[in-house]
Amino acid sequence: MTVTFLHPKHMTVKCGVFLAAWQAWFDRYAPSKCAATDGMPVSARHTSLAKQISGGRIFSLDVLCRMLVPYRNTKQASSPFLAANTHLLEVIRVRSPVTGRTVKGVRLTCAAPVLLGGVTVNDRNTVDALLDSDIEDANKKELLDVSFEPCEPLERSVSTAEAVVTGALFSNSTLVKALVDWMAIDTFQPHYRRRPIGTSVTGWAARLATYFWPNPGVKAAATSARLLPITLRGPWSPKEEADAVKWATDIFTWGGVPQAVVTPAMVRDVFESVAAGKRIRSAPMNSGWTKVAAFASHGTGAKNEQVIWDSRVAHSLIRRLDALLRAAGHNTVPALTILKDIGRVPGRGGSRTAISYGLNWPVGYRTWTAHFAGSALVREIRDELNKRRTPAEHGKSDGPWTVRDVEMVLFMDGY
Repeated sequence: MTVTFLHPKHMTVKCGVFLAAWQAWFDRYAPSKCAATDGMPVSARHTSLAKQISGGRIFSLDVLCRMLVPYRNTKQASSPFLAANTHLLEVIRVRSPVTGRTVKGVRLTCAAPVLLGGVTVNDRNTVDALLDSDIEDANKKELLDVSFEPCEPLERSVSTAEAVVTGALFSNSTLVKALVDWMAIDTFQPHYRRRPIGTSVTGWAARLATYFWPNPGVKAAATSARLLPITLRGPWSPKEEADAVKWATDIFTWGGVPQAVVTPAMVRDVFESVAAGKRIRSAPMNSGWTKVAAFASHGTGAKNEQVIWDSRVAHSLIRRLDALLRAAGHNTVPALTILKDIGRVPGRGGSRTAISYGLNWPVGYRTWTAHFAGSALVREIRDELNKRRTPAEHGKSDGPWTVRDVEMVLFMDGY
């Protein structure tokens, strides 16, 4: 059983994922109500997702539906949508949490509450990923200025960069060493939806052990197990084009970044770009396709291993590079090869809600140059960690550091 959307035309979403989102909306935004029996406003409007949320309409069918498809700024809960999904939804009157007046709403049909009990952990994880990832729209060239977390920015404290700065940091190696040293001594407190999770830790290996996605119930080992079939895949023959599209779509689902169009040619162009170290043809790039590129690099060797350059990884590195360089007396980004094309990705959530850097960093969202530059920098960090291998500070008990390991640490640090 599926839920049918009209924008994009005839797109379907698994019933389990829709019901997981329905339950999540009640849990997060109307905890006093019952998802199985109560309703929510439809609140369908021809306006942006940001205006829907700022207008107090986050608890609505329209906002819920927008998050399940790539077109977040397009009205979704239209009358034709309701007519196409009468097997799950019935129209009722509900009280608006904004005006207090009675408005058009929906609730689950009498059969649907039984289906709520069949929602799987994977369905819930899919929804959590959608809510906590970079929020894109297929028709816009920048990330949406939207967050599904409480409005107050997370004040994440970090130790001062001066503790590890010696000299002017004029070389690639001294800058990378200072960054590795700083993160090794900087105490880290994991957070989820702006709330602290677990205890604070110190050291690279301890930081890696705190990784989770998309919620604290899915740690690094579980993530690796889920992604193993993806990382083991390689280039496809023309006869396997359908598999290529499914492979990429699985990555988008895991990352919570649905895409409007995914074709075999797009996947092939990304693979060829990864192998060539430059953009080939019209290879796409955004917070979803950077994940495809990273996994496409798995079989190309350690020298070409690539990182997911999303808002969290980019913010972690740029925030720290910015502080290190300013502590060393720099007023502009120096002309170091390791910094060339490093670009910011302006996401939302956690400490990214009000990002302010002291130096002028270019925007790297949707650019292959920033993806490649970020990957090269993370490879340098990986290599520096593997030169040291001191268990108390930098080492891993299960083998050398990989780009994916470093990425997980940065992902948590960049929240």
